[in-house]
Amino acid sequence: MPQVKDRGPEATRRFFNWFYWCINLGAIFSLGGIAYIQQNVNFSVGYIIPAVCLGVSLLVFLLGRTVFINKPADGSAFTDMFRIVGSAFCGGPSEPHLLRPKPSLLDGAKVTYGGRFPEEKVEEVKSLMKILPVFLALIPYWTVYFQMQTTYYLQSLHLSIPGTEANATAIHPVRVISDSWPESRWIPMENDE
Repeated sequence: MPQVKDRGPEATRRFFNWFYWCINLGAIFSLGGIAYIQQNVNFSVGYIIPAVCLGVSLLVFLLGRTVFINKPADGSAFTDMFRIVGSAFCGGPSEPHLLRPKPSLLDGAKVTYGGRFPEEKVEEVKSLMKILPVFLALIPYWTVYFQMQTTYYLQSLHLSIPGTEANATAIHPVRVISDSWPESRWIPMENDE
């Protein structure tokens, strides 16, 4: 990103345009082309092609290291965030004449209100605090979402297919979900009863 950022917004836009086109074309090729090769040509060739592509990309990355713009790290964003929040909650201004009403709690960490941090850093943390509830709401969402495999298993325990002799006692539940859970094919399919 720093390689094109200094060339202006048009160069940045063009870079990301090409970047996303390459990502999408790669996804289409990998999902369509590689799957076709694995099913119709040779399964091993379907694994070799991505391995070779990964090796070529690593080689290009290593050879291009001298061209990259490396900016030194300027600290951790999380460290700054925790310092700003801690300063806003615990620290007061060192000079009494700076005691004046603050628009928000985090503004107490700004230099203009007697804090130790620049305005833009505090504003970034304030923006993060506004979006934080959305990120925290994603945790239970994905927890519930990934329980689908358990739901499939529980449904298959009570399976009864009309017109066949197959029912929950004749078919192992893992067989029913083996298409949606590839690792289950490694589990023995025998009913011990």
